[in-house]
Amino acid sequence: MSLLSVDAALAEYAAKLPRLGAERVPVAGAVGRVLSADGVAATDLPPFDQSAMDGYAVLAADLAGAAPHRSVALEVGLEVAARAWAEHPTLLQGRCARIFTGAIVPEGADAVVAQEDVTRAQDLAEFAAPVARGHHVRPRGSELREGAVVARAGQRITPGLVGALAAAGSAHVDVVRRPRVALIVTGDEVVAPGQPLALGQVYDCNAPMAAAWLAGRGADVRLLSSRDTLEGTAAMVAGALDDADLVVTTGGVSVGEKDLVIAAAHRCGVEDHFWRVAQKPGKPLYFGSRGGVGVIGLPGNPAAVFVGLVAHVDAALRALEGRAEATRWRSGRLANSVRRGAGRDEWVRCAVDYADAGVALRPLTGQASHMLSNLGECDGLALVRSGDGVVEAGAVMPWLPVAATG
Repeated sequence: MSLLSVDAALAEYAAKLPRLGAERVPVAGAVGRVLSADGVAATDLPPFDQSAMDGYAVLAADLAGAAPHRSVALEVGLEVAARAWAEHPTLLQGRCARIFTGAIVPEGADAVVAQEDVTRAQDLAEFAAPVARGHHVRPRGSELREGAVVARAGQRITPGLVGALAAAGSAHVDVVRRPRVALIVTGDEVVAPGQPLALGQVYDCNAPMAAAWLAGRGADVRLLSSRDTLEGTAAMVAGALDDADLVVTTGGVSVGEKDLVIAAAHRCGVEDHFWRVAQKPGKPLYFGSRGGVGVIGLPGNPAAVFVGLVAHVDAALRALEGRAEATRWRSGRLANSVRRGAGRDEWVRCAVDYADAGVALRPLTGQASHMLSNLGECDGLALVRSGDGVVEAGAVMPWLPVAATG
């Protein structure tokens, strides 16, 4: 297969992967999930004319002649707290009501005067200024009407959106089923952190990093490992294909004798979509599928795994969630110059700084594909297109946030 452009590779996931099914869940437990249908208001918001202040509910016409030298005194005939009422409270003509923030405005009142603007003497309240109708009143439905869309299908549910949906009366929402991801880490040389290292072995950072990223991305992750034999790798891929929506492997997708993932995938009936992408790091990246289940083979170098997760696996998960068209690209200006690479676009790890001048992308030191020590500072991946020479500081670059986004 020929080297595929980054853009063409990213487009393949949406073209080849089906959308997952939906399920209904309580809104209180839906944070991080993706809506499969619009979330709509079950009631007007607010559901009644509501006081915006602690104060006194009045009929504005009763205060038309009020002035500092000629105050108007009204009897306090009612107290209206924010609570349930068996029937709508009613204000008698010529009286006012003590009212509290969030409470229902009684019938017969059309304005609220803040308590600091009122002089209270036992059962009388004195008003030294007129008030406009609707003052400090939140009209029924002024924020949302029943049936209005609170959130669109394809939107990721944040804690704030949980609050908005709950306020609008939604007890449950329809969301995309969580993607089931089988993560297969290959390599005879990797050892779990904390174990003694034999000569030639390295600690496995790919498994904990990829599993953590996938879990943060909202996937149900099953972690598997495979040694470098064709039979063992094929058996692992076959089992993963049977109960996953997406299979992600690390290592074993290049051209060496121990790179067995693609051959193992072929044994399992996986159809190739592409192998090798014109990007750095992560050129020998593989994508295939069987029966709608995708297989993404990431190179073994840790930085290539990281790039593959943020750029490619995220695109695949978006396709499964029905969000392939949602914009995930952002733009920012390079804080320092970057040298272009010939023939391949380069994913540059950056710290992202936000200031009055806009978003600044600060390339980090240590960009080699085996280096991970800068990931604690890495907020985004800038995509520097291939070419000659240098991209100067100040140039506008597309970039992807490394954390899960809306």
